[in-house]
Amino acid sequence: MMNETTGSLVNPDEIAALAAKYGPPRRWSRPLDVTPATIAERRGKRQAEVVLAMPRPGNRVLLHTKHFYPPGAYRLMSGGVKTGERVDDAARREIFEETGLNVPLAQFLGVIEFEFRNGIDRVPFVSYVFLTGESSEPPHVTDLDEDIADFREVEWRELTDVADALERLPDDWRDWGRFRAIPHRLVAEFMI
Repeated sequence: MMNETTGSLVNPDEIAALAAKYGPPRRWSRPLDVTPATIAERRGKRQAEVVLAMPRPGNRVLLHTKHFYPPGAYRLMSGGVKTGERVDDAARREIFEETGLNVPLAQFLGVIEFEFRNGIDRVPFVSYVFLTGESSEPPHVTDLDEDIADFREVEWRELTDVADALERLPDDWRDWGRFRAIPHRLVAEFMI
C-alpha cells in the first residue's frame, strides 16, 4: 500500500523492525523504462516481493527456472508479499513453497524500490532481498502452482554473469530480464 506522505510503498516502521532483527539493508531506487505492454502487465498486480539468496555448500547459491521461462534463464527465488502479510513472514512462506527447505532468514540485504515507467505512466514496485541460512538438503517444490522446472547452483561470483544473462534476454523478455537482474547485482555486492 502506498504511503501517502512519502509516495513510497515501503513502510518505514516495518523496515526498522526488519533491520533490528536481520541487520540494516541497502536501499536502492531503480527507475526502469519499459514497454507499454509491461506497464499494462504490472498495473493492478502485487506491489511487493521478497527475493531470496539461499546459500549452498561450497560457496554456492541456489537458482531456479520455471517451465515458461526462456531456455537457460535461471534466477534467485522470489515471491509476492500478500496484502497485510509481514515481509519476513512472506519470505519464510516463499522459502518453504519454492524449496521445501527449513532455513532461517539470516540477513536483510536490501530494499529495491522500482518505478516501471513508459511516458507518463508509472507503476511502483518493491523487492525486499534476504540472505537465508545455508542448507545442503536438496530443494523440492511444495507448491506446484510455483511452476518451478529445475534448480541449479552457481558460485556467488557468478551472480553477475546471471544478471548479465537476464539483461540479454530476447525482446519479449527484455523488460522482465532487466528487472530480475537488479537483485542479483545487489546480492553480488554483498557476497563477492
